[in-house]
Amino acid sequence: MASLEDSAVLKLEGSSRTPTNTPVLNPVVIQNDASAVPNTVKLNGSNYPLWSKVLEMHIAGRGRKGFVTGSTEEPAENSAGYETWETGNAIVKGWLINSMEPAIIGFFIHLRTAKEVWEEVARTYYDGSDISQIYELKVKSFRLRQEGRPVGVYYADLKSVW
Repeated sequence: MASLEDSAVLKLEGSSRTPTNTPVLNPVVIQNDASAVPNTVKLNGSNYPLWSKVLEMHIAGRGRKGFVTGSTEEPAENSAGYETWETGNAIVKGWLINSMEPAIIGFFIHLRTAKEVWEEVARTYYDGSDISQIYELKVKSFRLRQEGRPVGVYYADLKSVW
């Protein structure tokens, strides 16, 4: 993860010209961020709402949300910034693809941009309502048992369902 020192800039404040460390979060500038995608939630189709929230936090937390929303626009292929954009897009697309179960990767790997992957996953797995999610939560809550686990662990599991 890039430290403040790695991405510090000289900021002029008034006429005093006082240097301050300000983090630079330009989504197109390649930061020194080798953070792997979170592997706690792999998209399997039925867990889209949870997967999308986890990935959205991961991507936004690294200043790259524009690659999935489209606000980080693709420059012309022959422009000076294209190679940098292409690298950033590949990083975000890699996070998305690597957070999927192997059985479904083939449906999305051929898409060119991270935005296309993000939108196609949503079209495929989000049904526009919360009915399927409510059903899934009810099933989970009925199946959940303490089974000798500490009460705190059991409570945390129950709370995560609701």
